[in-house]
Amino acid sequence: MPKEKITISVRIDKDKKEQFESICKAIGLNASDAINVFVRKVISENGIPFPVRMNKG
Repeated sequence: MPKEKITISVRIDKDKKEQFESICKAIGLNASDAINVFVRKVISENGIPFPVRMNKG
């Protein structure tokens, strides 16, 4: 039996969304697939899969 799917809504700048979708398309993914890859990686690593730092200001 397939798992239940839900929708997550996020707010993002239009230009960032367009850039993201363009990069995803270039690697053969749509935005939803790319976000699902990220979610699975966060779960498998038990955290964000890259360093998250504050900008030097």
